[in-house]
Amino acid sequence: MSAPMSREEYLAILLAPARRNPEPSRALPSSSYRDPALNVQLEADKRKSSKPPKAKKHKPPKVNKKWR
Repeated sequence: MSAPMSREEYLAILLAPARRNPEPSRALPSSSYRDPALNVQLEADKRKSSKPPKAKKHKPPKVNKKWR
């Protein structure tokens, strides 16, 4: 006769299918669980933040022409 199964062995047998096919998480992004007042943006703010920053054009240094 074999010895009775330990709790660890029994738990491993029960959890084996879950390890083979893990269920995908249905959790929302972390920003969904924060204070909504921090996430709300006005339409004007959305438009400002959605534009990529413009690259500054290189300007040649100013030259003092009076002494020439």
